[in-house]
Formats: sequence, structure tokens, C-alpha cells
Amino acid sequence: PVAADWIVDQLSENLHRAQMRESEVRDGVEQLALLGVSAAQIAKRTAVKRETVNAALAVTSSASTRERMDTQGLTLQQAAALAEFEDDERAVEQLERAIGWGRSVDHTVQQLRDRRAERAALQVEVERLRAEGLPVLDPDDAPEPLHRHRLDALVTAEGDEVSQEQRDDLPGLALVVTPDWQWPDSDEEDEEPEAVRVWEQTWVCTDPEAAGLVHRHDRASTSSASAPDDEQAEAAR
Repeated sequence: PVAADWIVDQLSENLHRAQMRESEVRDGVEQLALLGVSAAQIAKRTAVKRETVNAALAVTSSASTRERMDTQGLTLQQAAALAEFEDDERAVEQLERAIGWGRSVDHTVQQLRDRRAERAALQVEVERLRAEGLPVLDPDDAPEPLHRHRLDALVTAEGDEVSQEQRDDLPGLALVVTPDWQWPDSDEEDEEPEAVRVWEQTWVCTDPEAAGLVHRHDRASTSSASAPDDEQAEAAR
């Protein structure tokens, strides 16, 4: 279209100006996209790097991020990172810290992408186990601290471990899946084996009190504290 050709000419010409702001590049890319020009064609016809075009499109897709870019003086790269993770409050906080400290957001963005990919893989494993009929918790629903709810760390009021028969009817019985890494043995001395991700399964009780269970260390402490009283009672008798 004629309008697209005019914008391309203007954008290409303005790119040679040292004073051109990134917000102007963003707005020019947006106008071309609205006229139906693809990201690949925008990059080709304007000589704007494809990653810059992608960043501009990401920012223009988020009204709140676009406003932050204009009011807070963010770079296109910083604003694009915030737009990518705007639905993840924790990720946004990490990015804001990096920006506030004057650091490049590249490293933080890669960390966040890796974490997002691992979480997606974890959810796939959770759904797979659920399909087998196991009571798997969502990662966000895992009880904290986990070690206080591990079934292998809980005992009955009498100090007995939970039997298999008791587990079947135990209130709050659930399975927590967490990622871990293992380094397999390698026969090659000069070759370092690559770590392999595995999924750790931990049986827990989400409400030990309702199930009549206590942590074994708590019971041990209680027993030790009551020992002197028992000795005094025996002496009195």
C-alpha cells in the first residue's frame, strides 16, 4: 500500500538520525503492522533488526507496558521484557530489580524463560501422573515447608511409622513432584556427562494434625522433655 511505502521511507530515513528515539521506531513498526506488513517484511524493507521489530510488536501489544516505556524512559529491550512476562508478578519484580540496578535484562530474561519452560514440563509430568490416578498437587499448592509434611518424616502419636494400610485412608495424602538433576556415569574419561532432568516424587500429608500425625523430631523432643518428670515420679513412688 502507498501508506506503507511512505512509512517505510520515513522510518528508513529517520534511522540514520542519531536523535531518533526508540519510541519512534516502535510507533513506526506498529503502523506498518497495522497496515498488514509482516514482521519479516518490516525488518527487510526498513533495515531494522528483526529482534528490534519483534520487541516493538511485543511492547505495542501491551498498553500498560507501552505507557511505562514512555513515562519511565525504558529502552525498547527493557519494555519488551516486561511485556513478555507481564502476567508473572514474580518475573516482573525480577526484571524491575535488574532495570533499577542498571543491568542488562538479557540474562534475567533467559533465566525467566528457562524457569517457564521447566514449569511447563513439570505441569506435563503432573498431568501424566494424574492420568494414572495419583493425587498429585499443583506445584503452587505444595505444603510449606515441604520437609515438615513429608510422609516419611511423620509418625503417629505412639511414634509408629504410617503403615500402608493407614495410608490408604489418610486425610491429606498427596504426591508432590519436583525437578532434580542427575549426572549419569560416563565411560569416556575426557567427556563430561550432561545432566539429565528427573522428576522426584514425594508423598506428603497436607494436614498432619487432622491425620493424627506429628513430625518425628517433634515427638522425640517431647519425649526427652518429659523424661525427667517420669524419673521424679518414680523416685517419689
